[in-house]
Amino acid sequence: MRIYLIGDTPEMETVAENAFALLSGIDGPVEFAWVPQPPEEPAPSVFYKYSEPPVLKGGSGSHRGAPTWDSILQDIREMRWDLEIPPQTLLFNISASNNDRNWFSFGDGQLNHYIHGKDWEEFTGTAADFPVAYLVASHTLMAAMYADNDDLVQNLHRTTIGCISDLCLHKRDITLKMRTADVCPSCMKRLQTGIENKRILGSDAQHLLRILEAIRGNLLYRTRFELDRQLSRILIQGYKQELFLEDAGGIKVQLNPIQRTIYLTLLVHEEGINPYAIDTEPLFSELCERYERISGIDNRDRIRESVKSWASPETFNIHISRLRSAFRRTLGDELAEPYLPITEEGIRKVTIDRGLIRGLN
Repeated sequence: MRIYLIGDTPEMETVAENAFALLSGIDGPVEFAWVPQPPEEPAPSVFYKYSEPPVLKGGSGSHRGAPTWDSILQDIREMRWDLEIPPQTLLFNISASNNDRNWFSFGDGQLNHYIHGKDWEEFTGTAADFPVAYLVASHTLMAAMYADNDDLVQNLHRTTIGCISDLCLHKRDITLKMRTADVCPSCMKRLQTGIENKRILGSDAQHLLRILEAIRGNLLYRTRFELDRQLSRILIQGYKQELFLEDAGGIKVQLNPIQRTIYLTLLVHEEGINPYAIDTEPLFSELCERYERISGIDNRDRIRESVKSWASPETFNIHISRLRSAFRRTLGDELAEPYLPITEEGIRKVTIDRGLIRGLN
């Protein structure tokens, strides 16, 4: 299964990119892709008809005069056409526009989905990235649980019980189901039926459930942090030394092999690294050895050439900037700050307590 995320404004593209990083931070068979390009050309019109869904309560903006579900879903089909997104994949548009029923999210029951990307701090106290990632995972599961969109709308729980199928008639109720990340017994039977009917693979469903649980853990961590200011531990795991935030839902920090090599080397060297001395021994050999393991490249000459290519201070600092962005996408600006490399008197270092690091070698 492959799931695409797009944003319909520059602000929403950032939300989509950050949600993509969160979704990709839990290993499993479902593949996620973020597509930054805006749509340009219209596609042929095909409209779906639905029974009348309820208008939800809450939200900072009026739903009157907002685009209809049909017009929004048509826009998403046009985006699929414009961006040449494969027809049998799921597509989620993260939108700055409200809709006439005031829903946070909806779809056509199968492949095309809308998520409202604004106002989330009002309801959940978090940036939009986390609830958007939650809705991508939960909507994908519900597309397998229900035969079509009418079946979904008619069978959503009108009373909020902490299940992914809660309608949340008052939009503030969405916080409860995000903090439980649960599937009630009747909905679990629907999901099992969806697996039996081959609407979703069992392995994909398990992956999406793990994502929901990870997002729940991340949200709870953020709530606890406001009370105890306790940072999450970092687990460094596997031969390629992936970084996982143990107490923040176990989400992986999405660093490429170069960025992981640099970050782990900074963790080893508490005194810091001089960007102007990267190509000197023994630091250069240490970087080559670590990069060879992390990258999986079995060619010493290629390894040395690659490390040389980013050993200049300018290129090194570009990678520092990118790994800082990766932590911020995973944790948000405030919570990421203690993990980020800083500069002191020209030396790059990471000052986090090494007692919070497990698996560093």
